[in-house]
Amino acid sequence: MNQNDVVMVSPNGAQVQSSAFNRNVPVFVSIGSIITSVILGIVTVISANNR
Repeated sequence: MNQNDVVMVSPNGAQVQSSAFNRNVPVFVSIGSIITSVILGIVTVISANNR
């Protein structure tokens, strides 16, 4: 090998699966957080109006 040579390495199956899973987790957590916030906001408004 010489300086500035480029080495290409293919990931194995486990690395491909774990990287696909890890990239989607923050999206699902954000969606869940938004849904929870909206539901709690609606419940708070409804309970405040019933008093």
